[in-house]
Amino acid sequence: MSDRRPWEPQALYSWDVLFPDSAEAESAAHGVGGVTDDRSEAITVVRDELSRAGAGAHGSVRKVTPSRTGNLEYVDLGLVGVGYRDDHGVRWLE
Repeated sequence: MSDRRPWEPQALYSWDVLFPDSAEAESAAHGVGGVTDDRSEAITVVRDELSRAGAGAHGSVRKVTPSRTGNLEYVDLGLVGVGYRDDHGVRWLE
């Protein structure tokens, strides 16, 4: 059962990971991303992707909700956390 009231927007979690070869050229970005309704799952996916990536990869999880304008887009409700991969492993900041 959800704690969300019927008039409150549905909370979803958008996640993205960009790999080292794409860090310099946003227009040619190479990465992965998705959306889930599970905050923990989104964080786990980003951490897993970063652990398999090379140093320089970075990712983020953002809380979003579907737009009520009828457009197929999400409204950004804020940053949940960011992660990056360096020579020592994965770093995660919330």
